[in-house]
Amino acid sequence: MILDWLAREGWSVFSWWALTGLAGAAALPLACRMLRPLPDSGYTLARALGLLLTGFIFWLGTSLGFLTNTPGSMLLAWLMLAGCSAALFMRRRQTFDLGAWWRNNRRFILIAETLFLLALLAMALLRAHNPALHGTEKPMELAFLSATQRSAIFPPADPWFSGHAISYYYFGYVLLAMPATLSGSGSTVAFNLGISLLFALGALTAYGVAGNLARTRRGRGGWRSGLLAAGFVTVIGNWQLPLIEFPWQGGLASDSWFAFWGQHTRLAARAFPAGTQIPVELANWDFWWWFRASRVLTDRNLDGSLAPIDVISEFPAFSYLLADVHPHVLALPFVLLVTGLALALVLARRGPGPAMVLLCGLAVGGVMFLNAWDGPLCLLLLTAAEGLRRLLVNGNGRLRRADLTAAAWFGLRLTLVGALCYLPFFMSFRSQAGGLLPNLQHPSSLRQLFLVFAPFALILGAWLLLEWRRAGAGYNRRLLSDVTILVPSAILVLIVVMALIGSRLQGDATSLQTWLQFRGDPATLVPALLTQRVAGLPALLALCGGLGLVLARLFPRRSPAGTYSEGAQPGAGSAFALLLTGTGLLLVLVPELLFLHDVFSSRSNTIFKFYYHAWLLFSVAAAWAVGAFRLELPQGTLRRAAGALAVCAILPGVAYPLAGVYTRALVETGRLHVEEPAPLTLDGGPGFIHHDDYLAIRCLEELVGAAQPVVAEAYGSSYDNRYGRVGTLTGMPVVLNWEGHQRQWRGAAWNTLRGNRAADLDRLYQSRSLEEATGIIDRYGIEYVFYGESERMKYGDSGEAKFRATFAIPCESGESRFYHVVLADESQRDTGRS
Repeated sequence: MILDWLAREGWSVFSWWALTGLAGAAALPLACRMLRPLPDSGYTLARALGLLLTGFIFWLGTSLGFLTNTPGSMLLAWLMLAGCSAALFMRRRQTFDLGAWWRNNRRFILIAETLFLLALLAMALLRAHNPALHGTEKPMELAFLSATQRSAIFPPADPWFSGHAISYYYFGYVLLAMPATLSGSGSTVAFNLGISLLFALGALTAYGVAGNLARTRRGRGGWRSGLLAAGFVTVIGNWQLPLIEFPWQGGLASDSWFAFWGQHTRLAARAFPAGTQIPVELANWDFWWWFRASRVLTDRNLDGSLAPIDVISEFPAFSYLLADVHPHVLALPFVLLVTGLALALVLARRGPGPAMVLLCGLAVGGVMFLNAWDGPLCLLLLTAAEGLRRLLVNGNGRLRRADLTAAAWFGLRLTLVGALCYLPFFMSFRSQAGGLLPNLQHPSSLRQLFLVFAPFALILGAWLLLEWRRAGAGYNRRLLSDVTILVPSAILVLIVVMALIGSRLQGDATSLQTWLQFRGDPATLVPALLTQRVAGLPALLALCGGLGLVLARLFPRRSPAGTYSEGAQPGAGSAFALLLTGTGLLLVLVPELLFLHDVFSSRSNTIFKFYYHAWLLFSVAAAWAVGAFRLELPQGTLRRAAGALAVCAILPGVAYPLAGVYTRALVETGRLHVEEPAPLTLDGGPGFIHHDDYLAIRCLEELVGAAQPVVAEAYGSSYDNRYGRVGTLTGMPVVLNWEGHQRQWRGAAWNTLRGNRAADLDRLYQSRSLEEATGIIDRYGIEYVFYGESERMKYGDSGEAKFRATFAIPCESGESRFYHVVLADESQRDTGRS
């Protein structure tokens, strides 16, 4: 079956591999010139860099009207990148010894290329087993991809809101649409090839960053750390499965066990009726059991009730298993690319010049265009990396005021470059964000934090203690104690003060109670709040303690004579791993204090995006830490114990992808119980909607070619793939769909923009008056009206007679048909109305 699939669709997979390889080749001279401090001169980052820069040139040219969305324009963008890259490299070609570079990097590069190809094939094979494109937010992402492929200019037309452009960070869909268009892949195939590419690119870039970091020790090798980081990023799961899900599904633990962990969907042991068989086989587990691993944290209100919004604690392996091509997944390889740029900054002897500022600014702006949340985080990482470079150059364990000013100026320049380069996007982008709010009542449980980050907590915790041991007398214990004790104390005091002020101010007390969903006596509000925050103090202490361990190592203690003991200052590799660990801990700490106000009015989205970014940073740092156990500890009991700890931290996380892949590929698809299962395919289109609807839509797509006619179809609520399907599958704009998401994308302006579209669509389908219908058709410029399964289910057939009596039917399959409502001339329209 697999060989048959490769014979039919293997060319599509190969074409994406080749096209991204060409993008990498175009950027390789640039990488060799700009990323020379890296041991492999940026080879393993070139694929992501080439895709980003080619996409930027193509997008900018198309947005400004110099290019159009065609294969020729994409080729021109590639040639422009290749030419500029080669010209920049040729200015310093005499200092680059190709032969020596190949000898030093041959094995590292061959492993990287093998990893990328195998990862691409593996994920494509998984998606071929289960190519479904319905459920969660896949219809939205498919709609954006279809619209990006169809639109002649950028920004693409919104496929679910005719007359308007997409109001979302759509750069990732541009990057996927390019290989899709060049390889001739339709959007329903490109979607599954896209998640396969992102999986492979994430593995390759993680391998490159961690491998180059590891090679700072000896100059060669590094492939073990690279592969380990790739596994952390793409494969390893959290510990919800081994500690919660497996015991619950098999009835292997008591009520007290589940109460201890406190996960809201698993608060008590599963009850099995007497005489029933316990479903120990994966095939008998609850449907989508693997989804609960992304909802580990449980927020509770002050009265003990569950918070109304689930707290999202998603991690990359879950994302790839779910296979939504959402912005945070689209941005993942490029966040790792920025991490590689940060490493190059730290390893450089000199400060970043204008070319490096431009490259980093392009990367930061591109990441923000891919997923707005990640832009500021990447900016923070690069700015901190420049500060770390200066700290290492100073050699005295301190940053001068001039260093801080220079690092801040570097960050400001990156911000300006990113904003200017992507100005067409930022000028039209509208966000739902409404500023920062204090998180007063929802502390995280240390037990649940451990479930989320268990592999990293064990490995990085042990490594930070090892760094303490290596620093010896130079370890800054005072800084450690200050950060660990004073910071949590200050946070608690600040929260109590804010609550006291809010509860005492006239007119604000009621608002505060409503916001905190507190229905008790107002006099008990502050004590209840303090009790809840004290319960979350262990997590706060652990996070601040970790930050203290990092800072105490980076800023060593001076002796009375003003000198440092041997080993007090970490090397560049250890310092960068410390930077990643500290930044990750800071990202996990922030939602304990603040959250970004959005339509959910909770910290769920903030935790989601911050934890996700922290997982990537921890992955690279943990790969370095495991290498430190192997190379820096003396042979004996301590090294064996550290190695055993690393194995024990990693193995439970391996259970998640193994069980998840089995469930997704074989159980959910029914392939286990069918003698002749359906052929493997990457095309998720035919099973997306009702068969006749699908055939009629594909007929219209072939009929109109590259045109973008406005189509009327029934509108529905978010997450329902039965509606908006013309826009989803073809990219042609429909009048309205998924209002809940449109409200998120367009913010406060949505009600005004929406107008009466919903009511007008209802009248268009339900009214028997052709005059009323044609007025609506004229108002929105509708060219085709669709009658399919969803329209008949929602509106019935009574309103169809007016269309059947007047308009032609260019596409039809069964009871699904399109009416071409553009009349030949105005006299025909008047006749039709009469």
